[in-house]
Amino acid sequence: MQILQSCLDQVHANAPLVATGHSPEGVHQMRVGLRRFRSALDMFDDVITLPAALADEVKWIADELGESRDWYVLAHSTLPQVDAGKDKREQMAETKAAAAEIAKARHAKATAAVQSPRYARVALALDHWITATPWRDASDDTRKQLGRPAAVLADRVLRKRHRKLVRRGRGLHKLDAHRRHRARIAAKKLRYAAEFFADLFRQKRLKPYRRVLAKLQDDLGWGNDMAVADGLLGHLQQHHRKASAGASYARGFLAARVADDRDNQRKLWKRFRSTGRPVGRH
Repeated sequence: MQILQSCLDQVHANAPLVATGHSPEGVHQMRVGLRRFRSALDMFDDVITLPAALADEVKWIADELGESRDWYVLAHSTLPQVDAGKDKREQMAETKAAAAEIAKARHAKATAAVQSPRYARVALALDHWITATPWRDASDDTRKQLGRPAAVLADRVLRKRHRKLVRRGRGLHKLDAHRRHRARIAAKKLRYAAEFFADLFRQKRLKPYRRVLAKLQDDLGWGNDMAVADGLLGHLQQHHRKASAGASYARGFLAARVADDRDNQRKLWKRFRSTGRPVGRH
């Protein structure tokens, strides 16, 4: 439960920053905390289950933060990377302005969500759930699993998540967007597991493994940012007339960058596959 508590601590620590309405980084960190929390729940889903109604509320606040973060990244990180010549500069200025306006509105919406009585109830419910020891009514089999040495559990979780990434990432640089997204999720969950259980593995093998995994996940994350950007730019094309031409140009520019990254992705995958999986300290 310490893992779940640390995730909630990250969420709670950043909620006041989000509530100020002036902290995009607070939105990012609170969202990461919720992602880690949900990943940890998935890791222990055979022994601990969050009530469905509460899980829906966690998804609600995560989605609010996600929309804010996605538009912020597009407006303030992705679009500034688009190289527009003199003939495209004015069009891109319109697109950037439209994206920034929507990002501002989504940030205000996320701020209002965190300030709301609804979120206050969610935060209290999560604290109550975790302190009420959700395994107290568990079956004998569940209690037996919880009673196993932590190192055994850690090794099982990491092995399972490693295998899932290997399966989903096979031929990574050739995968379509949907399959790359599935590989990215698997890489993220594996990275969280390696982080959660870091003290339970031999550091000689864990450190290089985490380094390679981090680089792979970062590249997949960048690719996901590009995929999200493409969807948001498509929205601008359809619904913002003045931003349409610049959005179309930006989509083409970013698609070319994604295509150029394929060889790098192939190399990162090869490095990951050649790096041995850490062994638990049994």
